[in-house]
Amino acid sequence: MESRQRFSLTCKGLFILWVLAIASACTHDLTPAMGHGHGALSPALKRTDNLNSKRMPTKPVSHESPTLDETMPYDVEGKVYQPLDRADGFSEEGVASWYGHPFHGQATSNKEVYNMNALTAAHKTLPFHSRVRVTNLENGKEVTVRINDRGPFVGDRVIDLSFKAAQLLGMADQGTARVRVTVLESGTARKPEVTLASGPGTVFYSIQLGLFENRNSAEQLSRQYDGEVRPVDRDGQTWYQVIAGHAPDYENAILLREKLRGQGREDAFIIRNWRPSSAALNNRLP
Repeated sequence: MESRQRFSLTCKGLFILWVLAIASACTHDLTPAMGHGHGALSPALKRTDNLNSKRMPTKPVSHESPTLDETMPYDVEGKVYQPLDRADGFSEEGVASWYGHPFHGQATSNKEVYNMNALTAAHKTLPFHSRVRVTNLENGKEVTVRINDRGPFVGDRVIDLSFKAAQLLGMADQGTARVRVTVLESGTARKPEVTLASGPGTVFYSIQLGLFENRNSAEQLSRQYDGEVRPVDRDGQTWYQVIAGHAPDYENAILLREKLRGQGREDAFIIRNWRPSSAALNNRLP
């Protein structure tokens, strides 16, 4: 009896480990590097490499950024993507996929609520709210969708469609199809004032370590990493942002972020920063 119970427990344990291994092997991490909406980061998403590129949502990143910057670069598995400011005249051909459950009702990269029955799509670099025509090159069917998400990050796929759009293109059952993507009306990427400040200055990258309601907590963390504390407005309430580091480009910022995460700051992520030149500062003096 004892050996049978031990065998049963061993089988259960092996089964759990097998499930975890499969889940770990087939997912891809999307590391958010920019804030959206009223200071909220889109949840980190994991995309599985199955036929219709469905994605598994993970825990949202905490200590969200109050900074709005839709042109901020981001990285997925070591590859850096640079969203476009504008995309007038843009056209490309490639493989389209679609996604539905369990992302229906979840936040998209621009903080909308994903509706698999609406005509929307994810693209890696097109500005949000761009209207694009997607033509199925295998059957000639067309559909117009609005970009409100990022992806897909699987193989050579160029666009991830909503389930409704995939149905209208006649590709929902097969999962993927070769398509042409043509921008009909470009969206305009939004940027924070800090990166659009007037006058001469330097744009660089820093790491946000945390966002606090309590200034003392923010200053305590800042001292540990020789950082700085910035008061920011978040829905009419003052919060305190902790920033550290000075990287001249995004690639160096990735190295700094990973170093800080290795030191226990797992929520650290990249922001774009700006500092006025000394001449500009001198001109402001009375």
